[in-house]
Amino acid sequence: MPAPGAGMTCGFDLAHYCELLDAADEGGYRPAFFDREPQPGDLFLRHDVDMSLDAALAMAELEAERGVAATYFMMTRSDFYNLDSRAGDRALARLRELGHRVGLHGVYPEAIAPTRTSTGAEDARTKTSPQASSCGSSYWSTRRSGSTTARRCARRCSRSSTPSARRGSG
Repeated sequence: MPAPGAGMTCGFDLAHYCELLDAADEGGYRPAFFDREPQPGDLFLRHDVDMSLDAALAMAELEAERGVAATYFMMTRSDFYNLDSRAGDRALARLRELGHRVGLHGVYPEAIAPTRTSTGAEDARTKTSPQASSCGSSYWSTRRSGSTTARRCARRCSRSSTPSARRGSG
């Protein structure tokens, strides 16, 4: 019997990702979402979509072909893609069609962990918003949470999540 991982390419590409998914399947792991407590054998796959909706969709298609589902965390503000566009709408719809989940990805530098003042009070400029926790992202600046794009994305995200994920258990 070959050693685990024998024959893997170990490249940082989709071919190697397929090998990893196949190895996980062979090892008895199964895809799981963040809407419940982890169980033995659960495989939690999450992807931060920082640069390319097309690349995210290619990975999502590859996962779906193998019967694997993941959670994709999308930014509502990016120099590389716009969720509030036709392409963004299509990408979100396709991810859901493939059985994946969608969450909000914090936007740096506005996505900063809450800080405490010398009196112990939370600094309001970095307070976590309800939109973020409803989609599983814990650091979403209140400066952006009131934006039209953030509200639209939060609605889209909540449509693609389970009730427990919308309550913030993601």
